Amino acid sequence: MNEITKSQIGRIGKAIKNNSATDEDLNIFSKWRSDHVLLTRDLAKTLRRKAGQNKLKATISRRLKRQPSIFTKLTRFPKMQLDRMQDIGGVRIILKNINDANNMSNILSNMYGINKKNSMFTLKKPITDYITNPKKDGYRSIHHIYLYTGSSKKAQSLIGFFIELQVRTEIQHMWATTLEIFDIRSNSSLKTGSGEEEHREFFQLCSLIFAFLDNCITKQEKEHFDINTIYARIQELNDKHNIINVLQGLKVSIQHIDNKTKCDFFILELNLESSMLTIHKPNSEIQARTLYSSLERDIKKDSLKKEVVMVSAEDIKAIKKAYPNYFLDSEKFVKHINNFLQKKGEIWKKITE
Repeated sequence: MNEITKSQIGRIGKAIKNNSATDEDLNIFSKWRSDHVLLTRDLAKTLRRKAGQNKLKATISRRLKRQPSIFTKLTRFPKMQLDRMQDIGGVRIILKNINDANNMSNILSNMYGINKKNSMFTLKKPITDYITNPKKDGYRSIHHIYLYTGSSKKAQSLIGFFIELQVRTEIQHMWATTLEIFDIRSNSSLKTGSGEEEHREFFQLCSLIFAFLDNCITKQEKEHFDINTIYARIQELNDKHNIINVLQGLKVSIQHIDNKTKCDFFILELNLESSMLTIHKPNSEIQARTLYSSLERDIKKDSLKKEVVMVSAEDIKAIKKAYPNYFLDSEKFVKHINNFLQKKGEIWKKITE
């Protein structure tokens, strides 16, 4: 396949919006998306090195944005252009606490914030800090957007590509992935700002009390916080919608993994009807890209109730920590909220001390 141009991707993005993309368009799209793998790998290597140098315990993962998510984003935002979408390739670093998260964000800001001659990436500013300024739905994280500058001779064709980095704490990651699990099981769309209003309120209030545990409650949130009101409302919403029961009742069956093969990628295929998770471990990057595209095509063609994503992390243990939503694992979230509703546990102690 010839080198893919920015104008080609722009045209394909418009075709996707109009539901007129051809099979050839989708093949080009898949190749272009897969090209982001190299950049996510290089950024992840930098994160591991910096975490080690600064003695920060971190889980680092990377992924290619799912085709349905890309298509939905294009249709939700009329002005969105495929060639300008900034999170096709994504890297995430999960850190122990808020101090470590802020520390890592500052390290990277200093490293890439100035366009150094030999820098592989340039950090686009301003950084989006959803910890200092949480989203209305309760989402908290720090987002960096990097522009590939072309300093690496092996990837000159990728000049101008964007990569998104999410820096978050373990608590923030637990909240975000549990919300995704609820979306999966309730056929909802809380992550994209849709879904039932009271479901959104429940998770927003949970984010608020988790912020106390994470030592990142904002001044404005603290000024308007009343423990009795928050407690009563979380209890009321949970009793009305059985949210904790829904999350408690989830269990995924995992198909056997051949651990003898070695590869940089895992493909997670979750069957939403049977709650069966198949973990594919391809033998090569090329095989991973081909299989990922093939599974997505099958899901779309046959309207299968499945979700599939291509991810990378150090091992299966790291995959489970980085993507508990695909394992339907909300155990920690459920334990924290159950304890809070019984007026005990870490959150209750932190708020009332």
